[in-house]
Amino acid sequence: MSLLGGLDRILGKTGVHLEGRRARLLRQKAWEGVAELLMHPSAIVGEGAEGIVFSRDRAMQLHAFLGSWFSCVLSPCPLHVLYTTSDPAHEHSYEQLREIWSGRVEFVRESAFRDDLLALLRGMSSPRVVFFTDDGMFLDPFDLDEALCWDPRTHVFSLTKGRGLRHCFVTDRPQNLPTFHPGPPGSEELLCWTWRDGDDGDWRFPLSLDGHVLGRQEMSILMGAIPFRSPNTLEGEMQVYLPLFLAREGLCFPREKLVNVPANSVQRDWRNRHTGLHGADELLRLWLAGQRIEHEVFRGLSCRDAETSAYRFLPR
Repeated sequence: MSLLGGLDRILGKTGVHLEGRRARLLRQKAWEGVAELLMHPSAIVGEGAEGIVFSRDRAMQLHAFLGSWFSCVLSPCPLHVLYTTSDPAHEHSYEQLREIWSGRVEFVRESAFRDDLLALLRGMSSPRVVFFTDDGMFLDPFDLDEALCWDPRTHVFSLTKGRGLRHCFVTDRPQNLPTFHPGPPGSEELLCWTWRDGDDGDWRFPLSLDGHVLGRQEMSILMGAIPFRSPNTLEGEMQVYLPLFLAREGLCFPREKLVNVPANSVQRDWRNRHTGLHGADELLRLWLAGQRIEHEVFRGLSCRDAETSAYRFLPR
């Protein structure tokens, strides 16, 4: 049996199948690349990770994300910010941000999102990648190395999951915690579940491009086989590969470490639910006036309180 045929046979046991000719063609193209990776496991498993933060017109929120990252994350991995702006004022705000974080964070000005992202992935040397969005906020100190020591071919570690995640903000519905079971050796203080067994919502969404630890070369192969033009369309198109990931196990800390604070929406692909507490233009005016978000007040909040909280501001 070929490796590709073996993968499809394994995936068939999950009870989830992709429908449609386009889905099957995309899956086959990517599966061939994944099968090739499985023949060379040393290329996948190793130490370390790098992070990619997606950002658009939200310099102040990105500054809060970076502030909370360096305040909460022990052993932080290198970060690359892939950003774009819609006008000169927002461009100026990112120029200021680049000066503030010079030497600590790499900023990449987007010219063509898909090409830029694939080039970033190809240029990395770490075996893992973690994607983030610029409206994220870290809630507690933690050692990132504890999330990076698992094989991404079998376990997807999530920084956004924890026992407190009982409500899905996107759907505005309650969600049950999955049935947790013992994980691999060394994970006794973590929560472990199988993604296919989670409720529809956060606990059954392994291909979230926000706070999940994934295999870099695998992501490069899978993303290289699909069309996309933005972070939102990328995440949507990635779901064609969902069967491959539902069969994997999830790992997380008992308490969620990262949450999105959806105060506004700046993407143009579809309407995302947000609180509307702070418009992007309002935050730009405050940023250019020398203010910053007081990210410190989010420390210790529950994920639900954090995602619905208004920002407080301080002079930079």
